[in-house]
Amino acid sequence: MTRRKFTPKFKTKVVLEALKERHSLAELAQKYEIHPTQISAWKRDFLDGAEQVFESGRKDAQWCRETLEEAIGEHGTPEILNTDQGSQFTAEEFANYVLGQGIRLSMDGKGRATDNAFIERLWRNVKYEKIYLNPPRDGMDLYLLLAEYFDYYNHERRHQSIDYERPIDLFKRVA
Repeated sequence: MTRRKFTPKFKTKVVLEALKERHSLAELAQKYEIHPTQISAWKRDFLDGAEQVFESGRKDAQWCRETLEEAIGEHGTPEILNTDQGSQFTAEEFANYVLGQGIRLSMDGKGRATDNAFIERLWRNVKYEKIYLNPPRDGMDLYLLLAEYFDYYNHERRHQSIDYERPIDLFKRVA
């Protein structure tokens, strides 16, 4: 007899139904064709891990701090760091580390629709014009695809927002 495998989505559905207590464990077990002790175990695991939902900002902040530490080790300490106001960047652990390094912390306005409009548009173009059409095999291939695309983007592609000029031509004229 082969063991059945259940997806996290299925387990969550069963556990949430069990937490509502509208049906007995025996009824739920019959409905989903699983043993009542399995439902009890999933419910226990779910409740034991529930507080992690509210700690995710802290865990993300730890990862952001470690990533920043690595970047500082490789490239040196920046004068200023710009972030959005996500919970990982406003968490004390991250903010205190940044300020403790003598880095000025700049945060974009929370919830502004235009916070990242330029960069989001740029990366949308990168994905649809290059990456999705040429999926990279590995990190080096991705790097080379991006280098090729940005050379094209700046030297060949005409941009509606600058009267269909190429960025390099505009740059040469104003520089």
